[in-house]
Amino acid sequence: IFVSGAIGEDVAVGAMKAGAQDYVMKGNLKRLAPAIERELREAAVRRERALAQSRQHMMEARYRQILAIAPDAIIAMDEALHIAMFNQAAERLFGYSADEAIGQSAEVLLPARFIEAVRDQIRQFGLSQNTTMQIRVPDKMCGRRKNGTEFPAEAYVSKMVEERRTIFTVIIRDITERESILASLRHTNQTLDALVQSSPVAILGFDAARRVIVWNGNAERIFGLSATDVVDHPLPALTEVAGTQLGDMVRR
Repeated sequence: IFVSGAIGEDVAVGAMKAGAQDYVMKGNLKRLAPAIERELREAAVRRERALAQSRQHMMEARYRQILAIAPDAIIAMDEALHIAMFNQAAERLFGYSADEAIGQSAEVLLPARFIEAVRDQIRQFGLSQNTTMQIRVPDKMCGRRKNGTEFPAEAYVSKMVEERRTIFTVIIRDITERESILASLRHTNQTLDALVQSSPVAILGFDAARRVIVWNGNAERIFGLSATDVVDHPLPALTEVAGTQLGDMVRR
């Protein structure tokens, strides 16, 4: 705050443009106290605003850091499915740079056969009271890379309404390795089941609750009971039918 008896109006205006908050002429010193009080209040407001902005910048920097190191693809899009944010994992997964992806429709990331189903689910999710959902389609969900190749995926969506606009955040995970492991397990189980069923001896399996879980073809022939009759049945009912020898063995 300038206090002067000689400062001219032009100089005062220039000083305020340079950062001064007010000026008081010596002939009007009664304005000085109110000017100081006002400036103290405004200074406090400026400090609070600066602190809030600093905190916001820190949170934004932390958010960007989290997005950068996130192992899953994270994409933000509006109600028209236009991409607004595309993290580094999304760049690696889909083969698009962020500059290429932002502004495009998220439909470029989907095989054509999934677009209508996913669009309908997003639209219904936007109208619902839920805040999160998993995208599920009749066939297994797939993503589509820039080069046209597809990969099995799972996608989780959350939404946030800000200034009457709904922003959707989608986390997409490539589950190729998981699907491969499951396929391998299914193959192994099928092979084991074939071995059990073709065994020349009766093979029986029981769980911790003493219920039958395995009953092969030779068990059916020896004990005269089909797998349908005994699987998931408790052992007492089985031993009463199967005979004393088996009952004694199970009890031991």
